[in-house]
Amino acid sequence: MIVSIILSGFLIGTLVLARFLYKSWLYPISLQYLMNSQGIKGPPYQFRDGNNREIGEMLMKCNSAPMDISSHDIFPRLQPHFHSWIKLYGSTFLYWMNTKPQLVVADVELIKEIFTNKQGSFGKAKFDGILKKFVGDGSVFQEGKKWLKLRKVADHVFHAQSLKEMFPAMVGRVETMLKTWKSYEGKEIEVYEEFKLLSLEIISNSVFGSDYTTGKHIFDMLDKIAYISSMSYGKIRNPIIDKIYRSSEEIEADKILEELFESFIGIIKQREYKVKAGQSDNFGGDFLGSLLEGHHNADKEARISVDEIIEECKSFYFAGHKTVTSLLSWSMYLLAIHTDWQEKAREEVLEFLGQENPTTETISRLKIMGMIINETLRLYPPFVLLQRDVTKIQDWETKNSSRNGSDYCNFSSSS
Repeated sequence: MIVSIILSGFLIGTLVLARFLYKSWLYPISLQYLMNSQGIKGPPYQFRDGNNREIGEMLMKCNSAPMDISSHDIFPRLQPHFHSWIKLYGSTFLYWMNTKPQLVVADVELIKEIFTNKQGSFGKAKFDGILKKFVGDGSVFQEGKKWLKLRKVADHVFHAQSLKEMFPAMVGRVETMLKTWKSYEGKEIEVYEEFKLLSLEIISNSVFGSDYTTGKHIFDMLDKIAYISSMSYGKIRNPIIDKIYRSSEEIEADKILEELFESFIGIIKQREYKVKAGQSDNFGGDFLGSLLEGHHNADKEARISVDEIIEECKSFYFAGHKTVTSLLSWSMYLLAIHTDWQEKAREEVLEFLGQENPTTETISRLKIMGMIINETLRLYPPFVLLQRDVTKIQDWETKNSSRNGSDYCNFSSSS
């Protein structure tokens, strides 16, 4: 009896060790060899750590020095590892996040082919851990029928007419901010923080409408999770240990998510009660109201669950908050250093608007402002990379034999 227990334990331990060694050493080394044989190189894999340590050292070194504001080339600062590896290994190379292979594609034609996705080989990236808890699982990360169901709701809310109705509230928020700025005359203003608050207020109002205060509190909680996820991103994780031991970051994130869920349920129940009690004839004209309409849809297949409502609001925050803040801040920076364009923009605004507030009709006539925004997005895009997961393998060697090395899709996990 004792001997059988010892042998069972030994076998289980051997299997666990074998699986660990395969995943953390044999598989990465084998895959790296196969990719090298096809002409796709990259930084060498380091046991368990992948290239995380090297990436961390590059980022730390880069961020320790002040940014050269005379140059708009921010790529070497934001992604110093990609910038360095593209020079060493070319526009397509393999690197490692822990034991997970990542194929970087910087070739324009290949990027077009991946995003066209004619063979259905590439799916939207799936996240795990704290990062998934932050970004959610809404339409931004969905495909197929679920994406279509959620997209219909978003299309209804952000239809041209709906946006037109939201516009006065947006203008009002900007006016409030500018009045505050007047009190700072002659002093410095931290515009990033100001625009962060502005975008948060507008998004909160768009999503939660009259429940704006609660909505702002919800987005504040998501901001905390965003910080926690950024601090934990890229850390080496062990699936077995993770099941037994939870990190302090995970505990804090789960605590915030629990409070977040309760806040959402509170708003949802309050709106449902008003409709049932006859105090309101709909769930609200904002984004959350449209999601609740979908939740009570008579067609069960088109119905949206409470979890989907919460995930969609999280995705909306993720997609809209930081991107708008970044765009406004960099636009202000560019106008500050290019006073000639600042003057051109001012003249255009005075010509078409005078002293009146903008409307959806007049704002579309501001061509110079449009040029400034587009140039800002070109120089300082809100995202420096987009990720796709390989969902199925195609026989690229026979279908695409004219392109050297294009059968990389047989082995890469993402691009």
